[in-house]
Amino acid sequence: MAIKMSNDPIISVIMSTYNDKQTIEDCIKSVLNQTFKNWEFIICDDCSNDGTSDILKKYSKIDNRIIFFRNKTNKGIAKSLNTCIEKSRGKYLARMDADDKSIKNRLEKEYNLLENNTDVDIVGTNMIVEGDNGKIGVRKNDRVVTRESFLKGSPFFHPTVMMRKTALETIGGYSPYTYRCEDLELWFRFYKNGKKGLNIEEPLYVYKENFDDLRRRNLRGAIYATRVFLNGYRDLGIPFFKRLVALKPILSWITPNEILNNYHKYKLQGKFK
Repeated sequence: MAIKMSNDPIISVIMSTYNDKQTIEDCIKSVLNQTFKNWEFIICDDCSNDGTSDILKKYSKIDNRIIFFRNKTNKGIAKSLNTCIEKSRGKYLARMDADDKSIKNRLEKEYNLLENNTDVDIVGTNMIVEGDNGKIGVRKNDRVVTRESFLKGSPFFHPTVMMRKTALETIGGYSPYTYRCEDLELWFRFYKNGKKGLNIEEPLYVYKENFDDLRRRNLRGAIYATRVFLNGYRDLGIPFFKRLVALKPILSWITPNEILNNYHKYKLQGKFK
């Protein structure tokens, strides 16, 4: 028997997926198992060719809170998420990635924080990092995000966030003119326009990371990220002498993958037995 959603979902979970057949079922189940139930899950299949759409069809028939559509051509994550936003009906927008999982009370805790803090427009969480051999640590961000937080890198982990839909619409949604840094560019625009954000000091998300992620790095992506940092630092009025940290993506690109992989593991906060 199919589960029917409320006429007015409070939270719209939005996700773009491309060839995620191996992981997307666990991702969907983690949303189905949330303690907060008044949601819709809007999923864009960005022209997958591995059977991902078949899985999405199956789950949309089981639970009609799951809504999916398919791009005729691959459009990329920014355009796909913007279409999800256009289709959404919730007061809040929560992100999700198809190879990850949300801890069961994630939506509930983010919802409560936004409801109780009307001056906050975006909330993220810390996250558990899971490698091929299991959980390896916890990655953290500043609890209170200020302009100085951007000097450390991206101040929010993109797939963990929940945002006020009105705030996101006010600044125009995701920019389709970035390359692999649509989230970072968005956070800079949030803060340029006077928005505020917090991170919950608890890992409420399981992020899948493996060595192949490092192999996909390229110079184009590093240059785009550096450009976004430099433009963002200018917009936020970061002192010029502090802006050299914008070169970090390029320095990371020239660092051998083995060394960078070990560095990321070293930085993880806390270890799992």
